[in-house]
Amino acid sequence: MIVDSVATQLNILENMLKQLGYQTLHKAKNVKEATEAIAKQSDIGLIICEWDLPEKTGLDFFHILQSNEKLKNIPFILSFKAKQKEDILHASESGITSLIMKPYKLDTLKQKMLKLSSQHSQENSASNSADDNLEALMNKIAGNLKADE
Repeated sequence: MIVDSVATQLNILENMLKQLGYQTLHKAKNVKEATEAIAKQSDIGLIICEWDLPEKTGLDFFHILQSNEKLKNIPFILSFKAKQKEDILHASESGITSLIMKPYKLDTLKQKMLKLSSQHSQENSASNSADDNLEALMNKIAGNLKADE
């Protein structure tokens, strides 16, 4: 999903994502459109959202996602303009882990996508590993309980 208040920016970013082999399923011009699209679709694998949106900021949108258990793990890239350096500090203090500066550069976007993909895979692997370890421990305990009977 791409969220940007400027239609030209939406199209530029969509074209860059296509060049990198990604398909954009959803585009939104504000937080309201984005949240409505997410409510209708469950297949959103990444969100690139600009900071400077009308009504609510991209950071506000990030916080909305973080407050929802089903949505908080969607990889999120916050885009900003160079003049918003104070906002960058605020965003990083708020939990944003991936930022990209406008105007977008294809190589930078590719690096951000690869880094996020890697982080997301590691988080899922760690989560699955923890689940597997817990299940193994529970099976061992259950086996020990049966042996004691």
